[in-house]
Amino acid sequence: MDSQYNYAPLPKVGLVTRIIRLKPSRDFSAALRCEIFVTNLDNRKGPILEYEAISYTWEGQNPSPAHYIWCRSIYDGLSKLDITANSDAALRRVRLLHEDRYVWMDAVCINQADSEEKQRQIEYMGYVYTLAKRVLVCLGKS
Repeated sequence: MDSQYNYAPLPKVGLVTRIIRLKPSRDFSAALRCEIFVTNLDNRKGPILEYEAISYTWEGQNPSPAHYIWCRSIYDGLSKLDITANSDAALRRVRLLHEDRYVWMDAVCINQADSEEKQRQIEYMGYVYTLAKRVLVCLGKS
């Protein structure tokens, strides 16, 4: 269970991305937990899953073992994904108390170690934000 999260590759064609199903918690300091899955954003291919996009600042931060989210995918069991301090703070602030929340966050939904995927997904970000049910803006801890 302590292994690092491994992304399944995204298809190289089509308007697809990953979405996070952020698990609820009543405890603000409890570990972040989620499921990550691939979804098609092309509404011509059927209904689009309703999700919210998170806008926040990276501020030149790098993922760190001090900040992480436990991820489950349909391919693997539960594993750890290191994230930035601001990603951690934003996810904690948008996490609901009693129900799952479907969100898109670039630091988690895009495999940051895969430059080809990252470039493709950056090109889709306008669609990701436009098709979101709502955009949640996180301005910092205060």
